[in-house]
Amino acid sequence: MNKIIIKKGDKFNRLTAIKFISIDKNRDIKTSRWLFKCDCGNEKVILRCNVLSSHTKSCGCLYGENKTTHGMRDTKLYNIWCGMRQRCYNKNNPKYKIYGRRGVKVCNHWKSKFENFRNDMYNSYLEKCKYNTKKEISLDRIDNNGNYCKENCRWATPKEQQNNKRNNHLLNYKGKTQTIAQWAKERNIMILDILFLIATPFILFFLLYNMGVETAPAEKKMSTIFKETCFFSLVICGIVFLLL
Repeated sequence: MNKIIIKKGDKFNRLTAIKFISIDKNRDIKTSRWLFKCDCGNEKVILRCNVLSSHTKSCGCLYGENKTTHGMRDTKLYNIWCGMRQRCYNKNNPKYKIYGRRGVKVCNHWKSKFENFRNDMYNSYLEKCKYNTKKEISLDRIDNNGNYCKENCRWATPKEQQNNKRNNHLLNYKGKTQTIAQWAKERNIMILDILFLIATPFILFFLLYNMGVETAPAEKKMSTIFKETCFFSLVICGIVFLLL
């Protein structure tokens, strides 16, 4: 970067170089200052290194535009957008290890501009707010291993987010897969009842094994008990689901 030579008329973002102004006593080229003219018409003396690194892109007008364009800087939607990018790209963010480090990214369309995110998600956000408070709503990825983009995101309540965690235990019944909590709500039964149903085969196996004939060969004993456990488990499961 330090080897790049700035000439009069060179343009960097919104700034056009007019003339060289000064350099400090140690003659470090990084500290040289140039007079630049911004697209808005203002002229300003700026450090050469800041212009080349794009740390400074305008006389200051660009910051003002970014600050006032969408008028939503103090809203929850804007904070959600900032938090999403922080989790994916800021290594100092406490949640970076479960987002950015795992390879979760924000699509370029959203990452580049808040307005793009707002245009894609604001209407669905307002619709969700009709039935829930703003405090309850957060941005949820449908596929937890996927990126943040319109196709993979929705608004969800804490309960809906819990049902979409990577470490959830899922049960499949008649081609439908849900969490234990979702099955319990749909079937109007207690979660403890479902947990007991899942644990039944293991309980039966333990009881039958300890009640087995001590003199029987180990292989025969295990085989017999396994078959009996499977049979009784299937019978119990069938009866329970018929009753639900």
